[in-house]
Amino acid sequence: MFALIVLGCLTALIAPTGTAAIDHGVAAEVAQDISDLGSEVIVAQVEGMLSGSYYPNPQHSQLAGKQFIPMSGPSDPSGHATVVTTKWLGSSSGIASGVNKIYCWSSNDWINDGLLRSSSPSTVPPLPLPDEIKVFNHSWVGSGGSSAPFVIRRTDYLINRDDVLVIAGVNNSPPQRVLMSHMYNGISVGRAGGGHASEPTGLFADGPGRMKPEIVDTDSATSWTTARVSGAATALVHVARTTPQLKNEPLAERSEVIKAVLLAGASQPEYWSNLTLGSTLPLGVTEQPLDPIYGAGVANLEHSCSILAAGRLPGTSGIDAPFAESFGWDLASIPTNQSVAWKFEALAPVDEIVIVATWHRWINPANMDDWAIAEVHLRIERLEDKTAFPLTGLEGSSFYDVGNVVSQSSVDNVQMLRIEGLLPGRYKVSLERVDDHPNDWDVSIAWRWSDVLGNGQTPSGEREHNNNSFSIFAFLQLLNSWGVCPSDKDCPYDLNGDGQVGILDLLALLQKY
Repeated sequence: MFALIVLGCLTALIAPTGTAAIDHGVAAEVAQDISDLGSEVIVAQVEGMLSGSYYPNPQHSQLAGKQFIPMSGPSDPSGHATVVTTKWLGSSSGIASGVNKIYCWSSNDWINDGLLRSSSPSTVPPLPLPDEIKVFNHSWVGSGGSSAPFVIRRTDYLINRDDVLVIAGVNNSPPQRVLMSHMYNGISVGRAGGGHASEPTGLFADGPGRMKPEIVDTDSATSWTTARVSGAATALVHVARTTPQLKNEPLAERSEVIKAVLLAGASQPEYWSNLTLGSTLPLGVTEQPLDPIYGAGVANLEHSCSILAAGRLPGTSGIDAPFAESFGWDLASIPTNQSVAWKFEALAPVDEIVIVATWHRWINPANMDDWAIAEVHLRIERLEDKTAFPLTGLEGSSFYDVGNVVSQSSVDNVQMLRIEGLLPGRYKVSLERVDDHPNDWDVSIAWRWSDVLGNGQTPSGEREHNNNSFSIFAFLQLLNSWGVCPSDKDCPYDLNGDGQVGILDLLALLQKY
């Protein structure tokens, strides 16, 4: 049997707190009745054993009337499990308070004979799900040693096979633990206050160097923030299943779509950044799509519901891509070395733009030690007539205040653009596959623009335009590069080509604006 090295639940037990801080906002408006959020969704909770207990207390006042199914044998109530459940599903303290049916596993049993069968040969798949479970919450951590990658592969396989969402917390403090946050296909969660483990995935995981966590939320421990993000994911699935414009769109509840919508909806804290000062990459290009501490940002259910409820807009290849509205999403199947695009028309300066793309790792059903992952890049370009011009470099940076316009991580299966102060005009957003895997790959994209957009019919003379805005980030990058250029790296801020970054280059930058 697979021996799990459990390091304990993500936090010591604390008393349940009050109403969840995620604003129900549009979710409540779409669902019409907050108490109904989640009523169309079956969920599961996996808990580390505490004093031999893994099961929530069904007699708790917040959980009255809900059906709990113990999958790992009899258990006394666990205080930790009870708090997790109330923050996720509690009648007044939970986000998805309408959920009625919850399956419960202990972590060791879930990993072993209870579901994943991690001790079995790689040709033996996990057990079938006992019901139409859609969301799994994992508020526990573990190392798993050298066997941990097998557990993560089986979890990613389960997500692919059954189209489920698996939400897992990172450790409350460094170091990172592989289980369960190191999934490709799931969602890892930290705290909005920081302090949690945030190192990239290590050598004991497939795909070292990936960024974790992918999102954070407001609470005192990652056990609780994980439950809250599970609640947000459950609410979004409920919206996908009950909103008239989405009910007949089966892609709306695909796990890739819900993940992209959650991440694109996140709000970025004041010090959020996915750019690195001193980078030799062109201005506006990042290879780290998320903030190293906060991931995509703080979960914001109102934003995410607005994105999901706006509906799907299928992208196309080539210049004839459709014009998109301020909120939206798609799930595109992209062939090798091909791209899919959408167009946007800004009628006035846009305060904030967030665009996220994500896709799953493929696990071979015949041998789960065999896996593959696509590489997809995300970029935005400006359009003049039917020609696309890059927004990278100093010239491109004059069209926005701060942010990144290309996300090109070679290891992550998430890419993200966040831009402030984009000038009026027409723009093209593209997903570009750059790997050589032969199969088409499903990639989800979700976006939100803070300002009303046009439909591509507005004459160019009626769009405000000024491309002389000063790029603060370009100024900081130049100062950070001050001095003699390194011999082994590019030196993009040596604007006069004299081998060093100095006062003449600063004057050239200021003259540009």
